[in-house]
Amino acid sequence: MVWFSATAFIALLGVASSAVIVEREKSLNSPCANEFVSIVSFDGVKSKNCANPPWKSGAINANNNRFYIGNSSVALCANDQRCSTKPSKAQFVIHHETSMLRLHVGVLGGQQVYIDKKGALRYNQVKEPLPVTWTASVSGWEAKKPSGERYYGIYSREVTKWWACPVSSAKKSTGPWQIFADTKKVIIKDKDVPSKKKKDCTTFSLQTEFVTPLFYNNVGW
Repeated sequence: MVWFSATAFIALLGVASSAVIVEREKSLNSPCANEFVSIVSFDGVKSKNCANPPWKSGAINANNNRFYIGNSSVALCANDQRCSTKPSKAQFVIHHETSMLRLHVGVLGGQQVYIDKKGALRYNQVKEPLPVTWTASVSGWEAKKPSGERYYGIYSREVTKWWACPVSSAKKSTGPWQIFADTKKVIIKDKDVPSKKKKDCTTFSLQTEFVTPLFYNNVGW
């Protein structure tokens, strides 16, 4: 099924042979019985419009309900203590049957990924419901490998362009950069980005790495 033109999709590249598709048993944390999911991490990479992005490492991290390039990860371990070893990249779970995207975390229900009314890519807190102001469909994500192609692509029904926006104009060359998206419903404006200047932002593509999970359980990822 074709959802949008070639210029309207965001493709994430991953080596096909490293793709991990796992079958989950029925659990409280899974919306479907025997559900197939992939565990991935994302890098922000150069695009046609920006051959040399300002960041050295494009690892995308989760930090206080938002996503960044060039920022530290913020995670909690048992007893609400800060993790002594911070993950180098945020890991995501793509639910192939429900087309949902969330963080790969060990809590019931996971942490859903969404795009807010200002175009910021965000995730909800543990046990926090998704806001009613989201603009991107939570079920709009799909991972597939086109026939004859070596690489997998991950597509969004809503996203038309990804942006990495510095946390201030003074840091547009050094970062960190917060992740935003233009969607079919929302085009981000100057007032929406941290520096208040959209021209400070850099367009980019996303590259995906399929990650082999270290363990499986049925109480929450």
